[in-house]
Amino acid sequence: MKRIKRFTPAQRLFHLILMLSFVFQSVSGLARMYVGTEWGLFLANLFGGFQETLILHKWVGLFMLTGFGVHLLYILIKIDWRRFPKSVYGPDSLLPRLEDASQALQHAKWMVGMSEWPRFDRWGYWEKFDYWAVTWGICVLGGTGLLLYLPVYSSLYMPGWVLNIVLWVHRIEAILAMAHVFIIHLYIKIITLNSLISKKNSTSKKRPSLPTLLTFKHHTLS
Repeated sequence: MKRIKRFTPAQRLFHLILMLSFVFQSVSGLARMYVGTEWGLFLANLFGGFQETLILHKWVGLFMLTGFGVHLLYILIKIDWRRFPKSVYGPDSLLPRLEDASQALQHAKWMVGMSEWPRFDRWGYWEKFDYWAVTWGICVLGGTGLLLYLPVYSSLYMPGWVLNIVLWVHRIEAILAMAHVFIIHLYIKIITLNSLISKKNSTSKKRPSLPTLLTFKHHTLS
């Protein structure tokens, strides 16, 4: 049985930092939103109280934005600029491609027994969705969070009702992110024993892995 590494140590470190900070932000954010309930007050007290929860939430939010900036720098360093833009496309890329749509359709057909298991590239279409959903979420939550970080200063440049909208956008996006991560993402990654947990993918033919490395058309670890 051959085992193929899919994630570098740096990529696993990025994911670990993101995972821990996201869980903290989720718990502290829920504590702030539902402090009027018994369970919300209980969560807030874990961090020292209502105001202390807000302070920690802000600082961890800044930490997440810093980590996102480091991740962008990591990507820029890893790009082969001599072959740009071809170097950012292809089977190893997380950029969406037309092939993803056909693979998703074939995957859906496979689920109902109407097709064979599709030939995925290094990243399945759902993994690309996860990646860009995180990117979108950090931009929205980070942008709205920065406006709410110093609301008095922000109000010098916009009316108060805009900040009210910003607050609700921040909350709704956070709830959507938590719903996706704690339900869909964890189901795919943990219940199905995805390679990020085991750190390696098996090429055993007994059942297809997610994605199927046996049918990779190309694979590099960078």
